Amino acid sequence: QQQQQQQPMRSQLEARCQEMTMILNKLSLDSFPQLAQQIVTLSQEIAQDTTLFERFTFTFFTKVLDEPQYTDMYLELASTLTQCPEPVGLSFKSLLLGNAEKLFCLQVATLTAQLKELQKRKDACTIDGTEWTSADMDAEDALTLAIDRYVRNGVFIGQLYHRNIVDVAMVVKRCLDPILQTRDASQQLPSDTEMLFCCKLLETCGGKLA
Repeated sequence: QQQQQQQPMRSQLEARCQEMTMILNKLSLDSFPQLAQQIVTLSQEIAQDTTLFERFTFTFFTKVLDEPQYTDMYLELASTLTQCPEPVGLSFKSLLLGNAEKLFCLQVATLTAQLKELQKRKDACTIDGTEWTSADMDAEDALTLAIDRYVRNGVFIGQLYHRNIVDVAMVVKRCLDPILQTRDASQQLPSDTEMLFCCKLLETCGGKLA
């Protein structure tokens, strides 16, 4: 019986989550004041369901990286959402930072490996005259896009720090230190992608860190 009572509630929250995502997709500079308030109101409802709240936060994070032309608008919304009352054990801020950190930690090793593999393929084409196929070009384009998103994540973290949404520990201990820390002779130097990430992060918020 309890499960039967929970199903309508779940369906209702699903509908609220879909509505909030639709509003997020319609968000513009002109409509921001009105639509942002609707998102805030709906977020308080769906925060009752961890899975749905995580889904919305991931959608928000994806839009931040894929639509850099609207970064300021999304940052303003993020600032508003992080100031809302938070359900126990769940917050928009923690979920948002979790997405940013996951992308940072997991993607860099993958990108470095893919870059090396792509360079090997290019070298082979140069040496033995192997054709650089359309599949190779598609792989290169996809990798370029992934690197752009990785770097934009660094900019986003810096902007969150600049707006006091994250603290210095997120920037230094969890982002910069793992890349810039002293390494012994057996360890690889930071990749070009990692260094670009650091440069963009420091370019965004270095003045405040100093």
